[in-house]
Amino acid sequence: MLQITTLVDCKYLISGISYASYNTDELVNAPHGGVTELRCEWPGKTLHTPYISCKVNFEQEIIIGHLASPCNTIWRSVCALHNMNQLLVDMTAAGYSSVNLETASIRNNTPGARRHNNSKRVNELLNETETYAYTAECPAGGCICVTEDTTTLGQCLNDMNAIGSSNDFTYKLWDILRDCETAEELITLLIQALKFISSGKIRPFIDANNKTYLSKLVLKLSRGHSQAAKVLKNLRSSPPQALSLVAQVGTEKTMWEYTRVMSLLEHSFFIAGIWNSDARTHESIEQINQTIQDMTMSGGDFQLNPFESFTSAEHSIRLDCESFYEEDTHELTVDDFASLKKHGLVAEKKDVNEVPLITDEIDISPWKNLLMKFAQVHVCLEHLHRAESCLRADFASLKPIASRLLEHYVSEKSPIRTVGQLMSDPIQRVSMPIANNIVQDHLKKPAFWYRVEMTRKDNAANKGVQRESKMVYVFSQQPVFPPSVWQSIDPPTEEVAEVTTLGEDLKYHITKYTFISNKLVNKLPF
Repeated sequence: MLQITTLVDCKYLISGISYASYNTDELVNAPHGGVTELRCEWPGKTLHTPYISCKVNFEQEIIIGHLASPCNTIWRSVCALHNMNQLLVDMTAAGYSSVNLETASIRNNTPGARRHNNSKRVNELLNETETYAYTAECPAGGCICVTEDTTTLGQCLNDMNAIGSSNDFTYKLWDILRDCETAEELITLLIQALKFISSGKIRPFIDANNKTYLSKLVLKLSRGHSQAAKVLKNLRSSPPQALSLVAQVGTEKTMWEYTRVMSLLEHSFFIAGIWNSDARTHESIEQINQTIQDMTMSGGDFQLNPFESFTSAEHSIRLDCESFYEEDTHELTVDDFASLKKHGLVAEKKDVNEVPLITDEIDISPWKNLLMKFAQVHVCLEHLHRAESCLRADFASLKPIASRLLEHYVSEKSPIRTVGQLMSDPIQRVSMPIANNIVQDHLKKPAFWYRVEMTRKDNAANKGVQRESKMVYVFSQQPVFPPSVWQSIDPPTEEVAEVTTLGEDLKYHITKYTFISNKLVNKLPF
């Protein structure tokens, strides 16, 4: 007597649809941002899913850069940084005159994406900053899109899309400059903003943990001094310096945003450690960890603020105390001048006729590795956002999924190596086991299809049965074969596909497959 093993597996279509055959432009404009499915399997002869004991695989296909995804707020930064880094590499190799700034792209131009009036946005930012100066109001520091009331990734990402992640002036300026069409537009708007600041009428808010060169330059120019015109002239004449100043702000802000958002699901020290490479020192990682600690809404002593005694709020390093300027003649101090000279923004004072070239003092060598890490972490974030919305999972349920995603994507064996890879091939897929309790409610519903596989047990061969056979039954809500195939099937379609019902009067098409093979020993006479 034959012994038969039965294995049943099924698929639950949770959300979306697959668009694997579409081009990139069609994908980012597709009605859905991907497809999320659950595949279950169990031994037995029942089509009712044993949701407690079955094995569940979480399978998901996402579209990076989908226009409806709130993750695009950060992705726009990554794409702009990718393009700016390539421009800086080209300028370093062949000189900045080899790059046409009027045609060099900054933003990733996608059909259907919103076009911004960046000049208007810069003016609005400057007006807002001027309002702070006159009202003596100090905006909140830290991460404003993650608060004690943040309960979902979607909430955090939507807030980031609506209000940004920080009130820091240079960070808000980056949110505008990353949307520039060309490098020429970016540099023009940067100079416009710095020129307005150098009038000395406003005191831009700089977060205590912002250590970029541009933030230091903004603070110095906001005090108003005689070197401002020369600094801006030299900056205008050196596109590599202008681009690297802006890109450094974008890189630090993007690194901080990924760390802060992903820390909702994973320990911040682990996320901060992702950015480590041979090109970044241990001190840099410690600074990042300190930044995360200080920028959390739970508090922090903000010891990184060197101007704490001069400010009206602990998060700000705005130099807006009048008594602090009593002895300032609006000239650079020795320390200020040395700092600007170190970064190539001014020359020695003794030679007033010299117009110095601004050398590229910012080390861009770590950026290639950081951009790769940004791409890898972003894929994880897209998966997690889709999983949260499709499965209606909370932070506790998402944490094990986050750990598996980071283990898969952020590793030496990661399938993601560059930002450009995701820009040209935005579809990414993942399959992983998942805890049944996370999706228990989904498993109680009828599946999209069931597949029953019956095979002979191995020991059946010992009982004289040499033929191997396998029968597979597929119960699907949609016919397995399209009508064009049905017409060519022999025997008639009525014998191939039947219809049955399984609970709640849901109709399933039944298709039977039979696989038979004989074991034959071939002996060649010699």
